[in-house]
Amino acid sequence: MAANQRLRELHESGVSIWLDTLSRELLQGGRFAELIADYAVTGATSNPTIFARAITQSAHYDDQLACLLAAGREDPRELFLELALDDVRAAADELADV
Repeated sequence: MAANQRLRELHESGVSIWLDTLSRELLQGGRFAELIADYAVTGATSNPTIFARAITQSAHYDDQLACLLAAGREDPRELFLELALDDVRAAADELADV
């Protein structure tokens, strides 16, 4: 039995399938939507360490970060929250129907 079928069966029996990561790459590349559609993912968790790794190991945040810096936003905490919350909002939008 395929993994996605097992996850679908778990979902149908009332189990919520959550992904323990979140990144802009996952969201913009369509993989998050694919996991929702094909693997019955109904939620995602993240934490500062996961986001920090995503931000520092990817170019997906560079344009937004450059715009924030150009607008005079310099507080590292504010910058981090702005980037991370945009990803959380995007994930929530994709999960809205599930």
